[in-house]
Amino acid sequence: MPFRFLECLAAVPVFATEKTMDFVETFVTEARGAMHTASDFAMDAVHTVGDFASDAVEEGQDLVEDAIGTHRRVWQGQNGHAQIEVRGIDNPENDAIRENIKEALQNLKEVRWVEVNALTRRVAVAFDSRTPVERLVSVVESVEMLYGIRERNLAPKRDGDMPFDHPSDAEPIHRAMAALAGNGLAFGFSIIGQVTGKVLFMDRLASTVSMIDIIPQSRIFVERLIGRPAKRLLFPLLSAFGNGLGQGTVGIIADSVQQASLLTEAQARKRVWERREPELYDKHEDVINPPIVGPRPCPIPDGPVEEWVKDSAMYTLMLASLTLAYTWRFSAAADVLFCGVAKAAHFGREGFSSQIGRVLAARGVIPMDPTSLRRLDRVNTVVLDSNTLLTGRLIVQDAIPVEGLSIEEADDLARRVLSYYNENSNQHPRSLESRGDENLKLISCNLTPVKIPDQFKHVVLRMEEDGLLPYLLRNNG
Repeated sequence: MPFRFLECLAAVPVFATEKTMDFVETFVTEARGAMHTASDFAMDAVHTVGDFASDAVEEGQDLVEDAIGTHRRVWQGQNGHAQIEVRGIDNPENDAIRENIKEALQNLKEVRWVEVNALTRRVAVAFDSRTPVERLVSVVESVEMLYGIRERNLAPKRDGDMPFDHPSDAEPIHRAMAALAGNGLAFGFSIIGQVTGKVLFMDRLASTVSMIDIIPQSRIFVERLIGRPAKRLLFPLLSAFGNGLGQGTVGIIADSVQQASLLTEAQARKRVWERREPELYDKHEDVINPPIVGPRPCPIPDGPVEEWVKDSAMYTLMLASLTLAYTWRFSAAADVLFCGVAKAAHFGREGFSSQIGRVLAARGVIPMDPTSLRRLDRVNTVVLDSNTLLTGRLIVQDAIPVEGLSIEEADDLARRVLSYYNENSNQHPRSLESRGDENLKLISCNLTPVKIPDQFKHVVLRMEEDGLLPYLLRNNG
């Protein structure tokens, strides 16, 4: 049979022209190039996936260590600045630790300045950017070891010792991304369960987690037991796990929306911190000691969500007991309990607080403690320093002319003097002089002894009652 096939081939005339051969060679060359390109693309994809997986594993390890309190948070900026978390510097009695950390870091020739901040539990360092930040961390660890606090947990469990997430921390971002990834996997499991028509198990785990998180007493108990960082990492993952196995698609979507809101809030805080960090340390101090404050005279009051949970707890328990007595099914009684959880109100407050954090960051304000935004619903009095509402620029509110001068002319003369002051604010507001040969001078009626003409005394008094600063415009020429 093979011989007959060859004979048939030999019987077919083959006409191979130069054009045909060139086409074949071009085709082979292009095919080889495409194969090399595909091979390079595949190798790049493999390396990218490998790098992503390696980064994910490393970030996951950092999150676990952060949850159990063994991970040190470190931030390094592009301008040779770093923020390093330090154990024990927030204790008012640890003056020696703060001073020793400052001196140990300042002894490095690569370091320009050091600021130890007990309020943020960080040490800020300006150093040569070519120096590895690990060298600075090793110096901090040596001082901690010297004072026997090297093994102290960085995530304390007592309420008063709970640290807030610093704006430079990447851990809140990674924590929200981990929760979103968990919800993505849970959504896949939920779809599989719906297709197969089987509810796997633990269908009420997500509701149990939400109930524990919303009820203040149970939440505080868990935070004291495992620590707040561990709770913030585990609870979203457990909720996703329970929703996935119980086909709770709506719960997965709701949790994903909340985690996405927390993620964008943390990203906004980090961006505004990195943008404004250089100006914040334009004038730095050596050591910022913790304030000496006594205990709160009373606990922080409950917000509307907590009050509703408290008020409805008794009625929810009564309905659950009646349901159990009537059906003899614990699952039905548990469903009644879960219906009493104010999860929607909790999500609403979280979303509102996250939006405030994003708006503040967009306007250049750095929310240092995002948990304080979650307590705005129980604030009944706000005290502001009036200086925080001022821009430092003076404006003309009213101009009262003397005889022979119009209102427009008096207003224009006053604005000339204020314009020069606003551009050169080194003058004292007691007495403001104009530039040039106009010889104009604004004299404060309150801060400078000056004789006020009788026809202006009632005007000055009215301005003072309205909270304005009366000035007298004189022509010294």
